[in-house]
Amino acid sequence: MHIWQGILPLVLYIWCIRGQRDSHREIRRPPAFLETPKTSWTSDYYITEGRIVLACTASGTPKPSYSWKFKGEDLVFNDPNIKQVPDVTNWNGTIVIEQANTLTEGDYQCSAKNSYGTAVSDKVDLVRAYLVPGTPTTEPVPVRGEANHPAVLVCGQPRSNPPPNFSWVLATGVVDKYPVRYHLSARVQMDDNGNLRFAYLEEADEHTGKIFKCQANNPQIDITSAVGYSALIVDADQGLTKPKVELAFKNDLNSEPMIGLLGKSLRFRCIFSGKPVPRITWEKVGGSLPPGRHDVTLYDTEMTITDLDENDDGEYKCTGVNKNNFTDTASHTFRAIIQAMPEFLSEDDQVTDRNVTIGESLEFHCRARGNPPPTLKWTIDGLDPDHIQRPRLHISEDKETLYLRDVCKVCPGLSTDLMVVQCNASNSHGYAYSQGYINVLEPTKMSVPPKDIYLENKQEQFVIFQCLAISDPSTPITYSWLYKDGHLSTKGPWQLMPDGSLNITVANDTAEILIGKYTCIADNTYTNDRASAELYPSRDEVIVAGFPWWIIVVIVCIFLFLILVIICCVCTAYWYKTKGDVYNVDEKERAHGLYPEEELFETGYHEYQRPEAPSRKPSRADSLSSTAMLCDDYASRTGTLDSRGGTLDRGYSMDSLGRFNEEGSFIGQYATGSRR
Repeated sequence: MHIWQGILPLVLYIWCIRGQRDSHREIRRPPAFLETPKTSWTSDYYITEGRIVLACTASGTPKPSYSWKFKGEDLVFNDPNIKQVPDVTNWNGTIVIEQANTLTEGDYQCSAKNSYGTAVSDKVDLVRAYLVPGTPTTEPVPVRGEANHPAVLVCGQPRSNPPPNFSWVLATGVVDKYPVRYHLSARVQMDDNGNLRFAYLEEADEHTGKIFKCQANNPQIDITSAVGYSALIVDADQGLTKPKVELAFKNDLNSEPMIGLLGKSLRFRCIFSGKPVPRITWEKVGGSLPPGRHDVTLYDTEMTITDLDENDDGEYKCTGVNKNNFTDTASHTFRAIIQAMPEFLSEDDQVTDRNVTIGESLEFHCRARGNPPPTLKWTIDGLDPDHIQRPRLHISEDKETLYLRDVCKVCPGLSTDLMVVQCNASNSHGYAYSQGYINVLEPTKMSVPPKDIYLENKQEQFVIFQCLAISDPSTPITYSWLYKDGHLSTKGPWQLMPDGSLNITVANDTAEILIGKYTCIADNTYTNDRASAELYPSRDEVIVAGFPWWIIVVIVCIFLFLILVIICCVCTAYWYKTKGDVYNVDEKERAHGLYPEEELFETGYHEYQRPEAPSRKPSRADSLSSTAMLCDDYASRTGTLDSRGGTLDRGYSMDSLGRFNEEGSFIGQYATGSRR
């Protein structure tokens, strides 16, 4: 017996491990990205002849294969400039562009596919950084202005991506190796297009012998180029007009509403001309500027609101005031509209990987916030769900939820619910993208549950509760035990074996506290199963001490029921005995509110005496009655038989026509007479 108790756990453990190894053929899981092009390429721009690595790696069983799309079309690897990167242990889908050029520009998207689904990455857009200064000039453009009046030096507009940063320098000529940087001030400002604006001119601005040079710098490629030359000539003030405050520049194109994105920043710019330099103020029309989130810079010509929210929607006004004449003013009103890129607010609002058990139902959510409201699009393995024949799949009318009921690992028609689900929420400002796989798992089931064990009358013995379960091959099982519905402590005379069995060392002094119910729990993280067994004392003790309590309860209930039946029978018999017979006369009296039984109980047993009749004139009937009485009297004395063959009752006489017997019934006769 002890030999088998030691060998059996080892055999079961080896069988379990072998079964799990053999079942790896059945492990299946759709692809899931570990790295995507967008996570590996974080730059907004690329440099010509630069090296670009677009990573694409995914997990899945079986191992996924990879493909790419470029500008929506399949990418064919016939360009030696684009290479796939193999990996010694696990080939992945990463590609390398050795020397980027103008043909490299566009969007790239990677797909990872195996037998149970296709994962599709979000797109990464490669944009080339460049700066094209345009046709260079050989001579500076002369600009003539009048002192105390405004003036503008125009800067050339190069083709640049991203937009360039502008600056001005003073040079001795078109070619000058050591130009001097020109510093801006409240009187001299540079607008967003690089133009140099003077609120009013001074004679010193002419800088005799020097020219103004405008430069454009592309920070992405760190290239600076000259894009304009100007020669400023300042004439004396003719005094024909008085300088007034005027709006020289605003950064809302054609006064159209300015769009700010939620959580981002929005910048307003106003440049005024006039002498003295106008004082500039900012305000929100009908409200107040957001405290702590607005900043005024560049000599008050620029206001920026950060971390935009919905309350920042509205009108903003800049005003330029002549410090010497408050009536000399100019202003401009901006219209700001706050919108938002699509965004998933929580993990529950987007598609994520899901592991479900056969027969369960699940739902994916695609709830994105955005302004304008985002358009939602679902795909399954990169394909439109309308092209997939799966009647158990349903998308809600608002397209925010995808339902799949009664999932199956191997469905009718040799199909499967293992798949990858994608959701894209997009509007005019961008998109939010999420995806996740559906992995259908076998439920956890107890294959070898623990069985009841009876102790033996020994000084010390070893008890083994077997416990073995099966589950999906891709999910390992962990075992735990309960004793009397409570978790086993870490310290005790027991040991949990790798195969899930529980070994208990029982000694005579510990047997009593170890007796009870033991429960094995098999869990694969997603589902669990449990089974219980009892550890009993020796069989002789079990007969007395272990008698099932529920049988005792049943016996007691039956005994009480029999006693109740006997009591009811006795009470019923007694009631019928004391009640007496029921007569029609009694029923009629009760109907009139009379109760003869109560009257009999109160008066007890007594002889009934017929009341004397009132005196009246004798009639013929009286004569007949007297004759009958004489006959009866004679019969009673002589014992003459009556017409029925019996002897007349000697106790009966006309003086006693009736009485109540011992049972309460009336014995006698009622005499009737007729009137003539």
